[in-house]
Amino acid sequence: RPARLYFAFKQLLKKYDAAAITFDSATVTLRPQKVKAWTPLSILELSKENIPCCCQSHVDCLLTQLIGSRLTDGRQGFVGDVLNDWSFTPIGDRPQNVIVIGHCGAPLTPLPNKRIPYLIRDHIHSDKDWFGPDDIPEATTVFWPAEEPVTVVKFDMGRKKVSMFTGKVL
Repeated sequence: RPARLYFAFKQLLKKYDAAAITFDSATVTLRPQKVKAWTPLSILELSKENIPCCCQSHVDCLLTQLIGSRLTDGRQGFVGDVLNDWSFTPIGDRPQNVIVIGHCGAPLTPLPNKRIPYLIRDHIHSDKDWFGPDDIPEATTVFWPAEEPVTVVKFDMGRKKVSMFTGKVL
């Protein structure tokens, strides 16, 4: 199912001569399910081709990815939600001066000409009662290199603002 979604994305990109794609995944994949495929593996595969992709029709995020990809010679950015209210067992509370960013999928090409390791796993929504044994949604975890410098950017089209800060991967 994820492979079919990937190929559907490729057809849409070609049909509309598009450079990037986003998909309203929450509406069409959660109950009632209209599409029984999840976006994370499509994001992963498209990142191998330097094509920005994100889920949930995050247009601002997709625009940010597209601009970032063009400015950095094809390095793929990661669309993420700030998860600073989470703590992580068995570690406990989040350390100060740390921002935790996560989402259901990520590219594996943040470095030029180098792929980073990743893990395909169950999606956070896989515990929902409407998924059967053949319908378990997948997600990915990518292992970005520790101590690498990062720049976090967000173009907010509605407010006509740009947010940016720097840091390093922990």
